[in-house]
Amino acid sequence: MAWTYDTALTADRDIIRLTIGDVLTADQQLSDEELTYFRTTAGNNRGAALLAVEALIAKYSRDVDRKVGDLSLSSSQRLIAYKALRATILAREELTAQPFAGGISISDKQGYEDDTDLVKPAFSRTLHDDPDSDDASPYTDDR
Repeated sequence: MAWTYDTALTADRDIIRLTIGDVLTADQQLSDEELTYFRTTAGNNRGAALLAVEALIAKYSRDVDRKVGDLSLSSSQRLIAYKALRATILAREELTAQPFAGGISISDKQGYEDDTDLVKPAFSRTLHDDPDSDDASPYTDDR
């Protein structure tokens, strides 16, 4: 299995590696093929990075801390770090949502009302108006 990284960041694989911190030749975490699979599955680099980090969490969750005499190996630190990285990537995902306020202009509002594909709201300004009444509703613009 191949492992490559180019700091020019011209390939999706390099961007994903940078995002998850898999940039050290001496400490390779995931192969190029694995990153290609994650990119194909997720459809974007951020989603691929998330899948890659989850794979690393699964990989390192099997390791345990060991201590023999004065020598100790804390494998759990790497797991904790990848879980924190996953939380960071997820938080970035949430920040990409953009608010939308429709019907601000008269033409926008008319466009939405004319669009037959939109779901009609369950309530409106004239919801409780009596259709048999000749009185104009106090909630309409017919003043």
